Amino acid sequence: PCSAPLSSLHRKFLKELKLSCDYREAVVILRTLVPPRRFGDALQTVVEDEQGTCIYLRLYGPVVGAHIDHFLPEGSIVAVKAPWCQCNKNHGTAMVVQHLTDFVRLPQGGVLYPDKWNLSVPPSAPYTEALNIKPSGSLEIAIYSNRAQAHLATGAFEAAIVDETFVLSREPQHEKSLYRCAMGHYAMQNYAATIELLNSLIQAYPSNQTAQNDLQRATQRVKEQTTGAYDFSEMLKMLKVSRGPYPQIDVADYIGPMNQQANGFSATRNVTAGELLMCTKAFEFSYANINNFTIFYDSKTCLAANAAPLRLSRKIAQKLVSNPSYVPSLRELRRPSLTMVADFSDELVDGRPVIDDYLIESILKPHTFTMPCVHGTEHNYTGIGWSLKGSYIRHDCLGNCTRAVIGDVVFYRASRDIEIGAEILVPYVSAGMPVDKRQERLRSYGIYCTCRLCQSQLAESKPEMDKHRCTLLGTAPSIDQISENPVKAARELDELCTLLESTYVDPPTIHPRFSYTELLSSLSICCTMTGRRKKFLETLLRGLSAMGFEAQIDESGHLLVLRHGHCGPEVVWFAVMQASWLMSDGLASEAASWKAIAKKALDIQYGHRSFHTKPVTMGPIHPIDFSDFD
Repeated sequence: PCSAPLSSLHRKFLKELKLSCDYREAVVILRTLVPPRRFGDALQTVVEDEQGTCIYLRLYGPVVGAHIDHFLPEGSIVAVKAPWCQCNKNHGTAMVVQHLTDFVRLPQGGVLYPDKWNLSVPPSAPYTEALNIKPSGSLEIAIYSNRAQAHLATGAFEAAIVDETFVLSREPQHEKSLYRCAMGHYAMQNYAATIELLNSLIQAYPSNQTAQNDLQRATQRVKEQTTGAYDFSEMLKMLKVSRGPYPQIDVADYIGPMNQQANGFSATRNVTAGELLMCTKAFEFSYANINNFTIFYDSKTCLAANAAPLRLSRKIAQKLVSNPSYVPSLRELRRPSLTMVADFSDELVDGRPVIDDYLIESILKPHTFTMPCVHGTEHNYTGIGWSLKGSYIRHDCLGNCTRAVIGDVVFYRASRDIEIGAEILVPYVSAGMPVDKRQERLRSYGIYCTCRLCQSQLAESKPEMDKHRCTLLGTAPSIDQISENPVKAARELDELCTLLESTYVDPPTIHPRFSYTELLSSLSICCTMTGRRKKFLETLLRGLSAMGFEAQIDESGHLLVLRHGHCGPEVVWFAVMQASWLMSDGLASEAASWKAIAKKALDIQYGHRSFHTKPVTMGPIHPIDFSDFD
């Protein structure tokens, strides 16, 4: 993007521009002639300059809703910095704007605003133009307050706070300004300031019920922010009532027992598996209809990719332009791409930060996450999101915490016990992926992983070993064979798991046995079919051990977990099977110890077990009820 202020750029007319030439020190002043329309991921309209020369204007920066004509009405006067024109045989010649900050709306009366176009502007000028005439008294206060409301509606919360702070300096009990300023702070998660403003508002206007309700909300947010005590049932209700495919959950960010450092987070005390480390709202997210899949082609690298990350980066750029205080936090993030040498500057140009969409996309790559539609098949949408605070947690293929996305909220929970001072690590890709594919994905992010799992798998990943394991897995009995002769199938599965275990060098704490945990699940089913209670329990403990757990049965018959391992869905399966059998025998106390590990595994995988909406049951075996757990 162009980082020069408008006042330092040279005026150019359309006739002076050449195709595919970079005019870094130039600016063109244009007027829109027609309402905009969607052009793939861009907005396109027809513009003219002062000489009457017309051209298509294609703007890739903004992310707007359904009423796109509100974003760029007919007759708008705009400035385009560093103009770039290109020609396409299918779509004609157009001026293309790739960066949102290279596109500036010009207020009437400004230095660059052409005098000949003054007559085309409606009499009701924007609030900013009204302030240029230096109004005084109540009129000035009304203009500032109303402009703040416009800022709130467009997501420019910092500008809204500035305008309303000015109004309150003149009229401290201005009802609308107190409320709007409070809502600006609420959106920025400055809940203490929100409560202070709402208390002042209620003291001056006791009958304002809206302010009282919002004060209760802000008080709840402070509790969440300081203690991490969330009402998960209420969050689930918010998910169900959210409109359309876009999930909105009103909660505060929480950072638990960990401290942010230059290179990530570290534990401030000993943390037990399942503890909540962080809960944070997605900084920004983008949803799209899965039937309208868009491809982005990079002409420099000659590679095509999903356009969703680029679309997300543009939404983030738009938010940064509106709220520049977020820029320093983004600048501190690690740069995965070594080829990206650009940086974000704190300096404001024409009152706005200069944002490079492609630099944002490069930083986002390892940290974006899928956001499935929470309404099932009711809405044919899927999305991706990004968390600013969560992006400081570094990668490890097994990690010691997990990330779960519910609506627009991201949970990070400890997946195993963490000692004080240890770094918090989260897998950016699934540990169950083949090591070559996992390494390839990480390298595309600029990450060259040397974790213990990668070293173990790379050391033993030889064609002969891979072929041997595939051959062994191919001999596993089918579901029909298990049903016909469970005794024979159990014997074959037991021997097969033993053979597969012999192919590993490192223990399960370093290299979990992803290859045969499903076979152990099948073996446990065989044991239930034949009534072999002792073998069934041995198989379940064997399954936990294969995932890196150290667990045993104490003298009272309860499960005792000495060390937590990799909490995958297999752990829930093993725990629920044993708890189901114990419940059917009336051994509720013994079953509770297995239910506890299942509950903890669900918390780790889903953020909280209440977000796992499918019933936790083993078919004909006794279903598991977690309602008696906090």
